[in-house]
Amino acid sequence: MRFEQLSGAGNHFLLLDARLGVEVSRLGGEFSRSSCAAAGGEGGVMPDGLLVLTESDVAAAQLVIWNADGSLAAACGNGLRCVGWHLLRESGSEEVLIETQTGVRKVRGETSELGAEHLEAELGHVRVEPLGSDLALLDLARLNVTLLVKPIGPHN
Repeated sequence: MRFEQLSGAGNHFLLLDARLGVEVSRLGGEFSRSSCAAAGGEGGVMPDGLLVLTESDVAAAQLVIWNADGSLAAACGNGLRCVGWHLLRESGSEEVLIETQTGVRKVRGETSELGAEHLEAELGHVRVEPLGSDLALLDLARLNVTLLVKPIGPHN
């Protein structure tokens, strides 16, 4: 089994392309945890997660995201961009569709063997609703996440 190590905006990932004949039933939380720990090794950079690509009927690939602690993640923008770079480089195109747990996402950009010149990933809509003077509701509807946000810093 061969992993590729990718990094995007400060996050480090292991990429496993299971479209290449990897038995997906072997993958899961414990596999992710042990793979990330082994990749971190002595003095290495501990990956934030494992990105697994599988076949898709509606996109170039389906992305499953495992956190380094073995939990399943619904979404990860930096992971999506890393996978987008991998698939854009592979296809030679300027746009690729990736199936995720939160829907099909589009990644556009220019790539080279050294990295991405420019990448844009479609992450969905964000709704911000003020809840008084120091709280706001941040609703990432397509990610099935709602956060209460309290600003930090100087206050009047």
